[in-house]
Amino acid sequence: MHNARRSPQAHCDAAGEIFQARTVARLLEAGAVLLERRNTAAELLLHTPIGKLRIAVFTDWIASQFEDVAAGFIFSQRHTHWLSNKFSGKWNWSFTGRQNVENIRCEIDAMYYVRMVEKLLRYNPLTGKIEEPDAEETTQASGAGPLGGVRGSEDSPPVDEAEYIDE
Repeated sequence: MHNARRSPQAHCDAAGEIFQARTVARLLEAGAVLLERRNTAAELLLHTPIGKLRIAVFTDWIASQFEDVAAGFIFSQRHTHWLSNKFSGKWNWSFTGRQNVENIRCEIDAMYYVRMVEKLLRYNPLTGKIEEPDAEETTQASGAGPLGGVRGSEDSPPVDEAEYIDE
């Protein structure tokens, strides 16, 4: 008898590809440039107020690195709940693991990352503050941010924020 159901691994692979495609699309909307697509990752570059941010979106995690290590650490320390590495500039976002990539948690974490990138793009390094979004952005009827993220408190942390700190 032939079983038409997909294997758990095939289902996981499909969910990971959807996660990657959605995250890349959100980052492209923010102004990132797609540099290259490899077997496992989409590599992007985003120019921010504090310099370049290199981003690699995999099917179950996001690797990013600030070119200006010190400025990236200051931004992440002051304005996010996920610190960049103060020595390397790495700002990696590891989620629930490949076996759980289809879990809604992974999608929520990705939206949080994109929201932090949105915040980074409004960051003024001279004042150390996040500039207010323009009027068009704040009046969207859907309630979603310009990158597709869920709008909420700028300082609301993800679930279990302690597990997000890059040591």
